[in-house]
Amino acid sequence: MISKEIVMEFLLRNKLSTLATITKEVKPEADTIYYFIEPNFDIFFLTNSGTQKYKNIQYQDDVCMVVTDAEKKITAKIKGKAALVLDKDFPKKILEKIAQMANTGDKFDTVYPILKRNDGALVVMKIIPFEIRYSDYGGDGIEEGTVTF
Repeated sequence: MISKEIVMEFLLRNKLSTLATITKEVKPEADTIYYFIEPNFDIFFLTNSGTQKYKNIQYQDDVCMVVTDAEKKITAKIKGKAALVLDKDFPKKILEKIAQMANTGDKFDTVYPILKRNDGALVVMKIIPFEIRYSDYGGDGIEEGTVTF
């Protein structure tokens, strides 16, 4: 059985994911994002207010995020609702957290591509998951399960 602890450990080990959003024309889009996760499973990522993913989320807040460990053959598909974090001090906190995760001190601009963009203000987005589907194909069989919130 897949527990929240197994899923959390997997999500903490990884930093990179693919985020799927929906355009106003009801077309799918996907972007690679760096994320971090809180103990309550809230997921945060940085973007700019001029990016298509930001615009898509403003239009339709349903998102799907996939985290993959190709070597271990494990995936987690996260379905949830995304929203803008309105706390004005939060982007700095996120940047500090990202720098710690990357072990780069204050040099996070060399690691995270979003910081090299200039199409709008830097904003923090939050994903509140309602379902995480975890699949481990690395062993003899398949170990999978769903965690709901």
